[in-house]
Amino acid sequence: MVKLNIVESFPPFNRELIPSKPPIHVAPADKPEPSVEFVNSVDKSKADSATRMEFTSDISEEETRNLFIDLMLKEAGWKVLTEEGKILPSAACIEVEVHGMPNEKGVGYADYVLFGQDGVPLAVVEAKRTSKSPLVGKHQAELYADCLENQYKV
Repeated sequence: MVKLNIVESFPPFNRELIPSKPPIHVAPADKPEPSVEFVNSVDKSKADSATRMEFTSDISEEETRNLFIDLMLKEAGWKVLTEEGKILPSAACIEVEVHGMPNEKGVGYADYVLFGQDGVPLAVVEAKRTSKSPLVGKHQAELYADCLENQYKV
């Protein structure tokens, strides 16, 4: 298991810091920024007007979790657990075992399951490396959510 550096506190979210228009950014000549290309979604049957962003550098699933998901969940007020498989009410639990998956063992592990005060799952968050299509993560999260619905009879 990889030990993660966790930031314990965050300032409150400030909507005034969100710009009304995207800022214009010019990279210094000696340090070119990574190339980002906007392309139309390949699978037109899933979303006609969907647009996705492709990064030329690959960010791993672990980095995606550390840099984005953990921070956003904490900013939203969730306690993000660090112990895999542990389930607590009112917490974002990680690597939660899910039964009823359509695979040989019938088991999967959801990256994050957000549990309500009553201990019932409210949401599933699936992390993926940037080289994976977001539709893959969406489909996997839907499978986990369906299984959790059956497990918890909600």
